[in-house]
Amino acid sequence: ERNLALGVGEVARERRVGVVSASFFELFDAPPVLGRYFGPEEDTPPRGAEVAVLSHAFWRTEFGGRDVLGEPLQVGNVRATIIGVAPEGFAGVNDTDPPVVYIPITTFAGMSGTDDAATYFSGYGWGWVNILVRRKPGVTLDQASADATDAYRRSWMAERQAEPSMPTAEEVGVHVV
Repeated sequence: ERNLALGVGEVARERRVGVVSASFFELFDAPPVLGRYFGPEEDTPPRGAEVAVLSHAFWRTEFGGRDVLGEPLQVGNVRATIIGVAPEGFAGVNDTDPPVVYIPITTFAGMSGTDDAATYFSGYGWGWVNILVRRKPGVTLDQASADATDAYRRSWMAERQAEPSMPTAEEVGVHVV
């Protein structure tokens, strides 16, 4: 999640934006009340589609609950097209400060307009990223945590081989829960 400007000019306000992968919505039993969620084809590196899904509360307060599908919404420096509205009460993983809008993580990465937009998905400069997983039936929490920790450490070590100056995961306080 990131705070980004929503809107244009004097009406623009910094708001909480969920920067998520297309598979994010599959983790929840919460179909959209209007339109659809973005799919994998809209969340493809190096730059995803300029689409947005509104939270139910934002849709009601800012758009009066009317049909907004296909309308533009300025999100940061991207003019996104509204494709859906999440159900009432949907907060994803943030009950205390839920996003008002969701965009593809690849779209967010492409906002920078730098070389980072073409390589962000193969590097480790995004310390704010959280990864959610669903366990397969029969896999314990301890097994899943050990597997995720092992995969993360192997990946981090592979990156350190390519970039020896990169700190260890422990040095930067990165951990897997």
